[in-house]
Amino acid sequence: VFFGKKIVGHYTASSVPAAANVLFIGIETGESPNNSMASSLLRKEAVGRISSLLCYPASSSSLYRGEHERAAKACPRYSWSEVSFQKSDDVVQHFERILADPAVAISELGFALSPKNCHIFICGDPE
Repeated sequence: VFFGKKIVGHYTASSVPAAANVLFIGIETGESPNNSMASSLLRKEAVGRISSLLCYPASSSSLYRGEHERAAKACPRYSWSEVSFQKSDDVVQHFERILADPAVAISELGFALSPKNCHIFICGDPE
């Protein structure tokens, strides 16, 4: 996977195939766009599991916590979790653990990450 300094284009989940699992990683300001796409996908019956991984500095948390809790309660296909970090490397290390061990991914996200049936969307501060 290659990430450039500036990413341009359309940020949409419209091309997610039926039955695909979706992971949204929102880093502070990136949570809102991810929430919008997750909401749209949850209305589709054909999409697989959806998980939101919310990444915030240790002194902060999601403003949408109540909405995530209600969505998870209403839809068994949806899960979410928060990762607090002191520095950006903490988020990278957390995500590396999820990538390295399918059991960790299943425990935290509800599904293993696989290029065959999973789409990952990352939005927020690139630092």
